[in-house]
Amino acid sequence: MSLLDVDRLSISEKEDYYEDIRNRLMLNARDNSSLSCGQKVVPKIYSTFRGFPVEYEGIENIPTDTPVLFVCNHSNSKDGFTASEMMTMLQRPISVMVATDCLNAISTRVFKTIKATTFDRTNPNERVAAPLQLAGNMLGGMCGLVFIESTWNLHPVLPMHNARLGGPYISTITRYPMIPTIFEYIENDGFIKSENDLYKQLVVRFGKPIIVGPADSLVDKAASLTMEMTKMRQELWSNYGIVKDISHIDPRVYINHTLLKKYSFGFTFDSKKEQEFLYFRPGQTPENEWTIKDGVFQPGVTEKRLTLKQIRNLSINGKDTVA
Repeated sequence: MSLLDVDRLSISEKEDYYEDIRNRLMLNARDNSSLSCGQKVVPKIYSTFRGFPVEYEGIENIPTDTPVLFVCNHSNSKDGFTASEMMTMLQRPISVMVATDCLNAISTRVFKTIKATTFDRTNPNERVAAPLQLAGNMLGGMCGLVFIESTWNLHPVLPMHNARLGGPYISTITRYPMIPTIFEYIENDGFIKSENDLYKQLVVRFGKPIIVGPADSLVDKAASLTMEMTKMRQELWSNYGIVKDISHIDPRVYINHTLLKKYSFGFTFDSKKEQEFLYFRPGQTPENEWTIKDGVFQPGVTEKRLTLKQIRNLSINGKDTVA
């Protein structure tokens, strides 16, 4: 049964459905309430090499008497490690839902070491099983974390892509609240030579808990979650003086930064494939990335990594660039 089919059930049918799933998961739930060795070690190693400071805001919004599901935006290859470092800061074990179809073998192994819930997005059976596995981990005492957009948001101005239904679904099964969470990587200005030098600060902002129950529509909860996280991210941009407006973006700098993200060490982001995992509502134009085509900055994909010199020499008509 798809999640949309679940949403079409009557309230009493949904109550029975979620109760049955929860009871079955509880039978196999293991105690996951303590940090494992990998969950202690990996974040410490990452914090040593990340290269930029991290600031946490809104920690008081996180309940301490129950596991929670962190629902996060998704920006780059560092997000999974940011999530693991967050668990060390909070001193609470967190199972991060991680797609392995875009990872190399080493990265996959590292995430399994920190008890991530790993799955292949191209495998229908694993797509169905992953939310249930994460819910089971949470019923064993862990917090959960999902990247609610399903893949990176590389759009130059859009705060959030539409949230998928998985977060509200897991929250309904477990009866634990969702915590909307924004990972905001504040980028250095101008042209950057290395992905290691791209970010000057990370701000992690936690929103207020969101409760989901069987009577709620997954579709409606996902839509309201998108709106709430959009508002949170826009407020964060305002607080930190981050301007997200096409007229204020230097297209060449945007392409420079985007390519550094897409081709970071040990990782390659296939823009066309990844866009298939985003959810666009009827009437919305599917786009996740912009490029320079025929001298115009417009929706599209820069398909290969360019040298900094080649990026600087890209031709743009009129005054499309601020630089």
